[in-house]
Formats: sequence, structure tokens, C-alpha cells
Amino acid sequence: MFAGASPLHTIKSRDAWLTLLDQHGWQVHDVAKVTVVNHFELPMTEKPAQIQTQFLTATA
Repeated sequence: MFAGASPLHTIKSRDAWLTLLDQHGWQVHDVAKVTVVNHFELPMTEKPAQIQTQFLTATA
């Protein structure tokens, strides 16, 4: 999808990712701090959807 990476196989909500990280022993350092990179918009019927990547800091 981006620079030769494969397409996303799943899209999860932010809360679902935080739960998954916690279940596997990862500790998110500042759950409120998220860095966002916007990639592009997809046209949708009601309003465009912004495709983005969100980054956070966590340790195992």
C-alpha cells in the first residue's frame, strides 16, 4: 500500500489497539499523546474519509 508494504488486513479502533497491546504485555507511556500522519482522503458518500497512521510509544 505505501512504499511496497502490503495492504492493511484489519482496521481496529484506537481502544481495540490499546486493549490488544495491554493483553500482550505492552505498556503505553502516554495514552493521550498520539502522533498522526495524514496520507490521503477517500471519497465517501457523506464526507471524505482521511486515511492516516497514528503512532504512540509503548514498551514490552
